[in-house]
Amino acid sequence: MFSPDGNTLASGSEDDTIRLWDVSTGTHLRTLTGDTDQVRSVAFSPDGKTIASGSNDQTIRLWDVGTGTHLLTFTGHTDWVKSVSFSPDGTTLASGSEDGTVLLWELTSAE
Repeated sequence: MFSPDGNTLASGSEDDTIRLWDVSTGTHLRTLTGDTDQVRSVAFSPDGKTIASGSNDQTIRLWDVGTGTHLLTFTGHTDWVKSVSFSPDGTTLASGSEDGTVLLWELTSAE
């Protein structure tokens, strides 16, 4: 997933990590660790400051792009999370799961 400004690429991995890459140079910027199973989906917030990850561990996590710090974990799915996406205004996160549900997460207090 590309950042909104197109300068950074985020990739989820089978090794339970998210890696951030500089698009212009291909340089690895940092690795985000904390998911406990394969990361299936990543999404940048509209302002590019936050990444959401969806994992086989049935969680959605929020990360600070600048520091790599884990911010919040959302639980509620009963199977792996296949997709995550921010609303255009960044106040809501949607997650879709193998459990057949789509959940909406209010982020206004988290921003």
